[in-house]
Amino acid sequence: MNFGCVKCGLCCKLIPSPEMMDHYPEEVRELFKGFPYKSTNGVCEMLSEDNTCKVYDNRPDVCNTEKLFHNQTMIKDKDHWYRMQVDTCNLLMDIDKSNYPRIPVNKALKNEPDISCELKY
Repeated sequence: MNFGCVKCGLCCKLIPSPEMMDHYPEEVRELFKGFPYKSTNGVCEMLSEDNTCKVYDNRPDVCNTEKLFHNQTMIKDKDHWYRMQVDTCNLLMDIDKSNYPRIPVNKALKNEPDISCELKY
């Protein structure tokens, strides 16, 4: 199963500040411990203008949906994990009122080789 990133960049534009981390559960704080890049106003310094990662092949585990699944302990079901990731992405795009294509949840749960996207009108 591949995660159908639409390259909106919102996950890289909402890096929690050290002050905000105090409000997150311990497991989330642990995932971000040692995050190697700086952020300005929540935007990761490795985010390119085209919303791609400058260090994609060597990105931290917290930035990798698959590795993050294996590194967390709360959710054991991979389909449930991917559904949560899709829901989170779509929610961020809704909050941002962006016109990026939303990721259809039903595609994320069928173990298809790629998760395609649909435009939201």
